[in-house]
Amino acid sequence: MNSTRTITLVGAGSIGGFVASTLAYMSRTYDTRLIVLDHDTVEAHNRTNQIYRREDIGVPKVTACAEILQQLAEEMETLPSAKEVTQSDRFYHPVILAVDSTRARRAIFSAIRDSFVCPFLVDARSGIEYGTVFVLNPMDPDHAEAYLATLPTEEDASPVPCANPDAIPLLFAIASIVAQHVNDYFTKGVVHFKETALNYSVIGPSVETVVINTLLL
Repeated sequence: MNSTRTITLVGAGSIGGFVASTLAYMSRTYDTRLIVLDHDTVEAHNRTNQIYRREDIGVPKVTACAEILQQLAEEMETLPSAKEVTQSDRFYHPVILAVDSTRARRAIFSAIRDSFVCPFLVDARSGIEYGTVFVLNPMDPDHAEAYLATLPTEEDASPVPCANPDAIPLLFAIASIVAQHVNDYFTKGVVHFKETALNYSVIGPSVETVVINTLLL
């Protein structure tokens, strides 16, 4: 593996911001280059459960995110891009998907598949009490089929809470799981299809991971 960990993060909202922060702390040990893609601007309500500060309101999320990450860990190189990802974009590095739309997931996954070389994908999803993290090799047809089966129709998708502080513990947990999967990829190199379900309901937090073995690893 290359000594520099180059990672593309699509989405700098609630999940994306917490993931980026976790990777920033890890970059003090592991040389990391993080490409952050998001077309949104920080709004006042984003401060409820996202990493942004009062002075970031009105600023592109990727710009504010890059500044915050620089303060957390100057070792990490952050490359912000304030754009909406389309199916025509190409991905050549491991990707962390942190978007809140099934339609966006499908389009980005198609772009990743069309790139032919993206070796690793993490898709993180959250509600207020429940979250799911998927890990796969998008070039593996078995992984791709299993992943697409997890995508609901847009009408059935659960909305991500955009201004609910009760989601913050779950977001921290999701970020730690994503970071662990990223670390495993760069240290071990083998990718299995994994689904990790998080339950932060009133019965107490629980985490369960299911590994699906396929012919291509």
